[in-house]
Amino acid sequence: MTSVRPIRSIAIISMHTSPLAVLGGFKTGGMNVYVRELSRELGRRGMQVDVFTRRESAIEPEVDTSLGENVRVIRLRAGGYGPADPSNLIGTAQEFAAGIHKYSALHSRVYDVMYSHYWLSGMVADILRRSWDVPWVQMFHTLGAMKNRIANQPMIDPRVTAEMQIVRHADRIIAATQAELHQLLWLYRVDRRKVSIVPPGVDTTQFKPMDRDIARALVGLCDGDKMLLFVGRLEPLKAVDILLRALHDLHTIEPSVLAGVRLMVVGGEAGNPERVRLHALAEQLGVSGYVQFVGSRDHASLPAFYAAAEALIMPSDYESFGMVALEAWRLARR
Repeated sequence: MTSVRPIRSIAIISMHTSPLAVLGGFKTGGMNVYVRELSRELGRRGMQVDVFTRRESAIEPEVDTSLGENVRVIRLRAGGYGPADPSNLIGTAQEFAAGIHKYSALHSRVYDVMYSHYWLSGMVADILRRSWDVPWVQMFHTLGAMKNRIANQPMIDPRVTAEMQIVRHADRIIAATQAELHQLLWLYRVDRRKVSIVPPGVDTTQFKPMDRDIARALVGLCDGDKMLLFVGRLEPLKAVDILLRALHDLHTIEPSVLAGVRLMVVGGEAGNPERVRLHALAEQLGVSGYVQFVGSRDHASLPAFYAAAEALIMPSDYESFGMVALEAWRLARR
């Protein structure tokens, strides 16, 4: 009988997006939350967790232990400093993998498993597997081929090519939903025996029902205000423009319906190209008076927004899971 080796130490690879990043910023969202909360929970259960992510500033410390007991976030160089689109980091995967290898050797860290997130981190893990004899688990969070289909882009590009290789080489693939499993089978011809469906969860001590009047006050609503809510990164795939056009149609057909209505858009830092585009579109459609772009918010502040809203709206063309829907459901009034 083959014995199962206990897992005591885990190398989590989240190259392009840090679990410490503020949500709603450039390429930050549900995956950051997933990596952060998973790492915390594994650390609480006594496992040694090293999260490897890209260093974006020279003043950031190399090692951060703020996520809790047994968890270290290790920032390594991959290209220049500053935020970067994942497609521009393909050429730095070898550099990042070398940085992980050097760090683990220097600190005598031996891992029982690698867990990589997103296709870019999968490229790094694929390099490391050649010298590390440890199981490799991959979670994509979103699939390039699905995004390309929705955006009417060529089906094969460097990202999809990398994902094809990752599904062949990884020992285990985590899918968030049954739908994602079918997408992997359909578009990537994955070996279904390698796939486990493990839906993400939420911290139920943070996301739980709260007093609505307190929540409304916290987010700045006045008596008579009716808040519609969008939470997430601002990029075209999130389709926030659909909400603006719906407001325009209502304003044109029956403006009285919108009395007191305010659409709060949580996410997108000032200067974010999609935020700039949406702001201009709201002006063009004559609905800017109904829309408030509140920018990025700390994850801990989201329960108040969810509790204060009449409805959370997710118009996205594609979501691999949609973490905010689960978070909002926990705050739903019953």
